[in-house]
Amino acid sequence: MVERLLGIILPVFMVIALGYVYARRARPDMTWVNRINMNVLAPALIFSALASKDFDLYANRGVILGAIGVVVGSGLLAWPFARLLHEDVRTFVPPMMFNNCGNMGLPLAVLAFGQQGLSAMVAIFTISNLLHFTVGVHIINRHAAFWPVFRNPMVIATFVGFAFAILHPPIPDWLMLAIKMTGDANDSADAHLAWRAHGDGKLGRMELRDNWSAGLFAYRHRHGGAARTRARPQSGSAGAPDSVRLLAACSAQLHGRRAI
Repeated sequence: MVERLLGIILPVFMVIALGYVYARRARPDMTWVNRINMNVLAPALIFSALASKDFDLYANRGVILGAIGVVVGSGLLAWPFARLLHEDVRTFVPPMMFNNCGNMGLPLAVLAFGQQGLSAMVAIFTISNLLHFTVGVHIINRHAAFWPVFRNPMVIATFVGFAFAILHPPIPDWLMLAIKMTGDANDSADAHLAWRAHGDGKLGRMELRDNWSAGLFAYRHRHGGAARTRARPQSGSAGAPDSVRLLAACSAQLHGRRAI
């Protein structure tokens, strides 16, 4: 059992450790990798997994409903705590709802359960992303328009993939193989993005490693205890309120980019 667990976990952490050392030495610019991953590799992975013959939408209905329950339930639990602690709901609740189920979740699912596990994990990943771009955005700004979300490549791939999972239209094998090969590169890219985030840490910078640490960071940020770890504004957010800038950082972490 221990050997089996190590065989699942160690490959991912070995890539992270290798990348940590490389990132500390070379300081590579990962901007173009992030862009390709978000706009090409991740959408290809989402579509190929959902449209795959191995993915049964009906059989995975429990997984999908569970993913919705975890995200929405976490938000409902965090909301009264935000009120009790007199915190801004926009900075406290979303980090509790959305976790990083992409960078770590997808490679681990492949190693543990193979293609069938990947398809189920991609379903969880797509649901989390879809709720993030809709419910999450609405929490931050209640007046935000929903239509821009449908221009996001991953959201488009989600709807098209679920449509193929329901209708099962014929797809040429060579085309499906090409899309799958493109999507498979996402697993390696996710691991690289994870080690890039770990390998660039310095005193005075803080990576929002998970949802709860992001919420605690928001609490410290509000009470002046994190002067050295204040979030730097993302591009296009200069002059925005601190709460919005912090949520931009949380959003960046969700998608595998260096948060701060």
